[in-house]
Amino acid sequence: MIQNSASRLVFNLPKFSHTTPLLRSLHWLPVAARIRFKTLMLAYKAKNGPAPSYLKALITPRTAPRSLRSTSTARLVPPSLREKDMV
Repeated sequence: MIQNSASRLVFNLPKFSHTTPLLRSLHWLPVAARIRFKTLMLAYKAKNGPAPSYLKALITPRTAPRSLRSTSTARLVPPSLREKDMV
């Protein structure tokens, strides 16, 4: 709702105008897609680029016990929520 209101404010349109074309013209992602994009960017930066050391410590690449086709993909191991190191 906030994103829709902001797009109406940018274009100076009334309260009940449609926002889908406005969001497209502004190149704004929907909120759920933006959250996913930001999460993926944080993971990418933590693995490959400039990220804080506390994020880099959470990232561990996934290693298979044997040779698989999926080893060519850059998958990560999700951090455990039960570890005592996370305090």
